[in-house]
Amino acid sequence: MTEKPTYAELEQMVEELRKSEKQQQIILNASGDMIMQYDTDLRIVWANKTAATVLNKSVHDIVGHQCYKIFQNRDTTCPGCPCVKALETGNVENQIMHHRAMDVVGESYWDNCAVPIKDDNGQLVGFAEIARNITHKVLAEKALLDTQHELNIRNKIANIFLTVSDEEMYGEVLQIVLEAMKSKYGIFGYIDENGDLAAPSMTRDIWDKCRISDKKIVYRREEWGGIWGRALVEKKTLFSNKPFEVPEGHLPISCAVVVPIIDHGESIGTLEVANKPKGYDEKDIQSLEMIADHIAPILNARLQRDRREKESKQANEALRESEERLGTILSTMNIGLILHNPDRTVAWVNQWVRQMFQHGDPVGQVCYEFFEGKSRPCDPCAVRDCFETGEICTVESHNQANDRWYFGITHPIKDNANQVTQVLESVMDITERKQAEEALRNSEKRLAQAVGGNSIPTIIIDNNHTITHWNKACEKLTGISAAEMVGAKKTWSAFYAEERPMLADLIVDEATEKEIAGYYEGKYNKSNLAEGAYECESFFPDLGKKGLWLFFTASPLKNSEGTVIGTIETFQDITERKNVEDQLRQARKMEAVGTLAGGIAHDFNNLLTVIIGNAQLALMDVTNDESLREGIEEIKKSGERAASLTRQLLAFSRKQVMKPEVLDLNDMINETKKMLKRTIGENIEFLTVLEPEPWKVCADPGQINQIIMNMVINARDAIHNGGKLTIETANADLNENYFREHGIEGEKPGHYVLLAISDTGIGMDKETQEHIFEPFFTTKEVGKGTGLGLSTVYGIVKQNNGFVWVYSEHRKGTTFKVYLPKVKGDAEPEEKEQTPVDDPGGSETVLIVEDNDLLRNFAQKTLQSYGYRILVAENGEDALRVCQEYDGQIDLMITDVVMPKMGGREATKRLHPLYPQMKVIYMSGYTDDAIVHHGVLEPGVNFLGKPFTPKGLARKVRETLDN
Repeated sequence: MTEKPTYAELEQMVEELRKSEKQQQIILNASGDMIMQYDTDLRIVWANKTAATVLNKSVHDIVGHQCYKIFQNRDTTCPGCPCVKALETGNVENQIMHHRAMDVVGESYWDNCAVPIKDDNGQLVGFAEIARNITHKVLAEKALLDTQHELNIRNKIANIFLTVSDEEMYGEVLQIVLEAMKSKYGIFGYIDENGDLAAPSMTRDIWDKCRISDKKIVYRREEWGGIWGRALVEKKTLFSNKPFEVPEGHLPISCAVVVPIIDHGESIGTLEVANKPKGYDEKDIQSLEMIADHIAPILNARLQRDRREKESKQANEALRESEERLGTILSTMNIGLILHNPDRTVAWVNQWVRQMFQHGDPVGQVCYEFFEGKSRPCDPCAVRDCFETGEICTVESHNQANDRWYFGITHPIKDNANQVTQVLESVMDITERKQAEEALRNSEKRLAQAVGGNSIPTIIIDNNHTITHWNKACEKLTGISAAEMVGAKKTWSAFYAEERPMLADLIVDEATEKEIAGYYEGKYNKSNLAEGAYECESFFPDLGKKGLWLFFTASPLKNSEGTVIGTIETFQDITERKNVEDQLRQARKMEAVGTLAGGIAHDFNNLLTVIIGNAQLALMDVTNDESLREGIEEIKKSGERAASLTRQLLAFSRKQVMKPEVLDLNDMINETKKMLKRTIGENIEFLTVLEPEPWKVCADPGQINQIIMNMVINARDAIHNGGKLTIETANADLNENYFREHGIEGEKPGHYVLLAISDTGIGMDKETQEHIFEPFFTTKEVGKGTGLGLSTVYGIVKQNNGFVWVYSEHRKGTTFKVYLPKVKGDAEPEEKEQTPVDDPGGSETVLIVEDNDLLRNFAQKTLQSYGYRILVAENGEDALRVCQEYDGQIDLMITDVVMPKMGGREATKRLHPLYPQMKVIYMSGYTDDAIVHHGVLEPGVNFLGKPFTPKGLARKVRETLDN
């Protein structure tokens, strides 16, 4: 039986035990492994300093807590925990534990060993766990595996690029990438030669599943968009683990990574993967970038090779096409090609030569024997000269064998020693050109004959302004012969005193319209005869005796290419036409002045009627006051003189109301002869030369007397210090030639009666003759003439369908010839008896319609003084109103013709149903188509001309009521 230790021994044993435990803790704390002791609840009972350091806590903070809370911040045990397994098995358990970045110990790998602790009875009372950090080892092993995986991927891709055709290459590479990236969809594309993205390798099922209407595999650079477009442009990797917004019909994209394939700093393609089930992390991005970096040089080499092959193929194809074209051109070109040997035999010809010479094969034949049918060489011979000189030679010859003309150019073909080994001859058939040259010579000959024999003055100049043609008509026009002008450059000298371009010169120089206008401002037009032609008219003072007006046209002459090579210019003498135009303008001016004068006379007649009429009424009331009577008489005389002027204005303007009769001009002259003699005075000899049996004319006698009187007075005033005045009548048959010779237009040929008045006075110059018939034109001193005498003659003659012509020379005298149309048939003058009205008064009812208040009041006052009952109205409409309001009979209406609202003719027509017995007097100061035709009063119309006197008005009223 063992003896019990003593107390001292026990103390010694406890001390030794303490030392042992302390030493054990020192040893355990010094260990680089984490060493911990757990109870059966996995609560930490003890831990060494290494465990506290790894957990960044003190030992005190660790002890008492479950291990899974301390290490992984979990509420339950860790999956694969070796302590849990040891608790179940009671054996030592080992397990490598992977801690994520979010765990307390951070991203790391640990080799954990759980050792059960049992009591003396074999009961499990806890665990001792030793954990060794093996992160570096694990990562090294994983890196090795990753490296092997990457090498495997790289080898597969490189093998595909080397062995697979273009059609399958991109698809197979993409499949490897998708497998490596564990992605559902992807795209492998490249940048083509146009800078666009070509994506021939979309995931195989993408194309069928995609429902976008404009889906494609080539995207132009301007269409690049979205994440892949940005990645290409910005040359950087882009990714997103968020769902993408895609267009309708597009496959859904939950996540994607796009890596541009970059070589030498430029994007040459793209790798895109999408829809990895758990999204993409940094390692995935690194892997795809690794693959893209690996692909970049291989893809660039492949693209460069493909482009070189394509360019080479295109170049070969272009060369083949070029050779084919050259062969086609050489065979079909419209010139012949002949290759000559030094011995003059033919080495080769093109198809043109074979078609031109079909009598055999020229190759191997001697050229002059085969082509010319000669036994000796041609002379001259361009082939021989080319062999001898080594220079290009030309020849033009006529081939008698086929009767055609040829033009040949020979080109030497030399070897390296600069010796001529062969000669290539180009041959053109110039037969048509030679024929055209012959035709041109004949055409020029015909042109010269045509221009020379043309009655129209014609000249032709070439593009150097040299005169080539100057015909006989042009010689006659200018007085200069063709011998002086042809070959010279002085066309202007025949037309102008000083040098200046002719129209032909301007056309040859292709002058602009603005430049032409600078020489012929307002006198030119573009001609419709030919493109680029112009026509002008101008006065040439140096041509003829007094200068000529010419109308000229210049047209460009062009060759087949449209180049101006000359100009043809023709001239036409239009002097006679210009004179006629001047006379026409004068006639129109007279017509315009006449219209103005007629309008003025009409308004004056209204005023003069009131002035003269009221003066006469005033004289009737004045009895004792002689001075007042004299003043009123002066007013009346002035009014009558003004009325005379208005009658002359109306005569000039052909607005007088005529009462034509059949007249014998001899009778009219004889009746006024005595008065005419008194008018001209004793110092002027008065002669008459009258047609024995003159034709009759139809005219107003008063107007004829006015013509005679006015022309006689005009002749008298032109004779100073004595002279002769002759009145002549004659029958005249005038034809068109007479009118044309005298520059008179618009008159009809036929039978006329001539009334001519001649004097031996001072005569007139041309300028005076141009204005002689204009109203108010006079050569007399102020106060000695109104200037209306001859204008009145002009108006009366024109109103009677005649014409007047004047001939005068300064200081030699003047002749006025008036032609009046002969009356048709054998009409004789009528003798009329007029019964004078003794008493112009009456008691009938008279309606006065006049828009002039003064004239209406005057007429009312006058007729009331003669006993008539008077109604008044301002115009036709007012007259209708007055008649509707008046219940009695209206015996007579006196109405103006032209009034506002409604004229006199219309008022008469409207009132006739109401007063069928009512008579009408029309009053007017000039003619109007309402009551006259061509100045002649309509039959049955009662007319009272303005101005009229009170007694004249009363007599006309009485006469109308009584008839």
